[in-house]
Amino acid sequence: MASNETRLPKRPVDMPATTALREALNNGVSTGNFVDTKFILYSHRDLSGNVCRPKALYANSHVLKTVPHFDDLLFGNFAESQSTDFKEAIDEKESAEDYGYLSDSDLEEDEIVSLFEPVVKPDVHPPDPFETPGEDDVFCEERQECVEKGKVVKIPDIAYVTFQAFLMYLYTNAIDFAPFGSQENRRSRCAEIVNPSHDEVPRPSPKSIYRLADKYDIPVLKTLALDRIRDELGECDIVEESFSIFASQYDEIRRLYVEQLAFTWMKDSTSGASRTSVDENIDSFVKGNLKHAAAAMAEFWEIANKDGEIKGRVATSKSNGEVVIMMSLSPGQGSLEMALIDSVRNGIFFDRKYWARHSKAGDLLKPVYLSSRVMGDEAQRMKELVKYVKGRNLLISDLEGEANVESDCEEDLPEAKGEAPNEERTRAVLAKGSFSAWRSLFFYLCTHEISFAPLKSQGIDSRLKYICEKTVADAPPPCSPKSIYVLASLLDIKPLRTSAFADFKCKLSVENVVDEVFSPVNATKK
Repeated sequence: MASNETRLPKRPVDMPATTALREALNNGVSTGNFVDTKFILYSHRDLSGNVCRPKALYANSHVLKTVPHFDDLLFGNFAESQSTDFKEAIDEKESAEDYGYLSDSDLEEDEIVSLFEPVVKPDVHPPDPFETPGEDDVFCEERQECVEKGKVVKIPDIAYVTFQAFLMYLYTNAIDFAPFGSQENRRSRCAEIVNPSHDEVPRPSPKSIYRLADKYDIPVLKTLALDRIRDELGECDIVEESFSIFASQYDEIRRLYVEQLAFTWMKDSTSGASRTSVDENIDSFVKGNLKHAAAAMAEFWEIANKDGEIKGRVATSKSNGEVVIMMSLSPGQGSLEMALIDSVRNGIFFDRKYWARHSKAGDLLKPVYLSSRVMGDEAQRMKELVKYVKGRNLLISDLEGEANVESDCEEDLPEAKGEAPNEERTRAVLAKGSFSAWRSLFFYLCTHEISFAPLKSQGIDSRLKYICEKTVADAPPPCSPKSIYVLASLLDIKPLRTSAFADFKCKLSVENVVDEVFSPVNATKK
């Protein structure tokens, strides 16, 4: 038998979707469920120093479970009382005194908000390239039920911007830190937080991410933040940082700063600039104003009074604000990132619902869900494949003869289940392709990954066995290359069409080529 499987090569450098995200997408394509957790976080700091103006962010609990901290928070006894209405109003006047990080630069300062243009908040329901007047009630069928209820958790000590970047890191394994140090950097960063791009997450402070990663025990993310802080040592006020409350809370941060401070202090001894600033902090400490800096003071004097050369820790190359883990996005993959940003901010990812054939006879349908953001250029072509069908005036006469030849329809798979047509219900039904094929295609558009099954002409039993053995949690079951070739041609997805054709070609042999030449499917295709 020829090779049974062809997987498209994964993207170069890094996978843009984590395993947990792929599992969530795979489940969501057939269930419509993606956003099921709502977080409330503070976004501002007022003139008195209190945090205020709580805002909401949304996430997928399956991805959150990859962080052990969220197991008890979302799935323990505490979580039982947290299931509530996502639409519950948030009191924007609410504030809190106990935040734990007074210098968090990921909080907006109330006194500077007026310096910038008012924030334009994106609509909860973004513009839809699929929408046709009078048809939106069909396209949006039951979509709101998936985002109205879920677990609601308040996080009082992490900034809204920090947590937003953290959620995107969980989805993609990528994070882009903001630079700090110069006045120009601070001014640019302030504008970015106050007026974030619709398609980008504001860059968080590496110090804020370090604090979050320490709290949630995420060593990899903590190391990334620490490395970035080390890169920035040459640009920051090292005296201020060394004796800060932030440094006093974390031993490795304090040691990093103090070693650099001692190096700078000795190097600049002729000018006296660093010595003067350190002396001022020592005087302040003696007067009882810097009690939190006792460990920093002791370590500084210990290092400064050692014999021999003091070495600084400034990195030889700086990342200059670039993404710490670069996402290598193929054409169209950026749309997944934008869809995820929409879901984090607005609570909606799968915003479209269609119905597709699940049985050869055409009398069982199953819903398939997609994101209009991810579909992108395929939006208009998609509309041409939709038929609006009410009740039992259904598939056999309307679907252009496809019902009897679609190789992914579930005639031969065990326990095929779908929904019989309702007399009164109007559905947006996909005129070509089966539920299985469309599910695989939507998943491909999100991840650029697809797995093909053997041809039926290679043996139905071996095909079934292969599908069962290769079905995994983070991807749809293997599908027919012929079915995918047809859909990819209709939607003009050239790389997918090429791969499907190559897979079909390699599975032809002397034993099955005659069956394929005279098969009903090939009789309807050129």
